[in-house]
Amino acid sequence: MSSKILDRISGWIAKYYGINISDLTVNQKYISELSLEYSFPFRAVKINGKTAFTANKYIIKNLEPIISKLSTDEIFSTFGSFELSKITLPFGYGVWGPTWFMFTDTFCFDFSKDINVIDINEIEILNIDNKIFWHVAIQESIKSYGVYKNNNLIAVSTVQDRGDDVYEISMDVHPNAQSSGLGKALVSKAVNYVISLDKIAMASVGIFNIPSNRTLRSVGMEMLITDMKGLPGDFMIEPQPLGEPAPGYTVLNRYPYWAMNQNIKENFEWYKHYDK
Repeated sequence: MSSKILDRISGWIAKYYGINISDLTVNQKYISELSLEYSFPFRAVKINGKTAFTANKYIIKNLEPIISKLSTDEIFSTFGSFELSKITLPFGYGVWGPTWFMFTDTFCFDFSKDINVIDINEIEILNIDNKIFWHVAIQESIKSYGVYKNNNLIAVSTVQDRGDDVYEISMDVHPNAQSSGLGKALVSKAVNYVISLDKIAMASVGIFNIPSNRTLRSVGMEMLITDMKGLPGDFMIEPQPLGEPAPGYTVLNRYPYWAMNQNIKENFEWYKHYDK
């Protein structure tokens, strides 16, 4: 299935990353110039073990020594984000990742059969609280599903047309309703809608987000692309891994609190967004 999907999304990859699949090679160290029309000033992509890198022209020479001395595994890791960011931060952005991009072109089991998942119309989706449901596409949504409890929205999924047969699925569950199967129900509904259009369903997820990764895999999505990208502003890092290996098992910090990174600061801009 992977090769068939890659053939179908080759145009999307070229537009989204500024990289052609044919440009990817094993152990590539060359950085191509990225047009200023792209919103991310740096991109690194890995597909089937092959890589490609692209950046705005003013940063390429600075990044080349880092790219040349790191292995592929080192680049596409938390360590890689730190090493790349020490070069990019003076230019106004840090490197975020790695992020996995998941795809499927096949109908999945409908996990919504026992849950009252309903269509959300255009007016309703525009009125949802994006301080709670902040992962989903609101203005850009072409199809939205929700679950209500006592007339309150507790879970939502959206579908966004990304062009070239790729439709992105996003999902959020209210913090008080998580681990209840709602996410799986909403994602399966959205995936089957996309496939009914003869399109490809796509979702992106951080490698630290164990629950979301499990949900996406449960509906048949598979990871095809690993991504690193430049994000304007301060350097941001992922949280500790979310979720647990299996219910009922204790999860402990390997290191004591005093040994953890004391340089990590609270993101107060996020608190403003979330109204805490």
